[in-house]
Amino acid sequence: IGTTMAHMCHLYPTARVVGVEMRPESANMCRLNTAAWNDRCRVVRAAVWPHDGIVEFSTTPGKEWADHVSGRGHPVRAISLNSLLESEPVDFLKMDIEGAELRVLRENTEWAARVRCIKVEIHGDEDTPEQCLRQLRVLGFEATVSLEDGLARVRAGRNGRLRAS
Repeated sequence: IGTTMAHMCHLYPTARVVGVEMRPESANMCRLNTAAWNDRCRVVRAAVWPHDGIVEFSTTPGKEWADHVSGRGHPVRAISLNSLLESEPVDFLKMDIEGAELRVLRENTEWAARVRCIKVEIHGDEDTPEQCLRQLRVLGFEATVSLEDGLARVRAGRNGRLRAS
């Protein structure tokens, strides 16, 4: 809903911030919550996926905060990180994509060379922090795993720039 984006805009007053949200209601709320930074903050209504196209997402009643690409449900535009990030360098990428993390880290990964630091929130029963850690290392990152609020998060950076945020 834009709280992380607003926080980043506040902490880093010269940063350009891009967020992706696949649920229409959440994307609209995100735009409202980041309106003060419209000059450098952009919300994209889509699902982050390894390839551009269309995917379907579903919602579990009572867990609307955890929509995920499921192959059934609501169609939405899919955007790869290659397309989203284009050719721009990225100082920090927060990846919280409800179970698609490892797939995005394994497929169509040219984007990774332009990212300096990344924080990945691990979701799903099959993906483990160790798998994510190994894949980030394959992509050239130095990485560590931490548990915060009961969720596994993997932090990674390049050239000694491992962020603790």
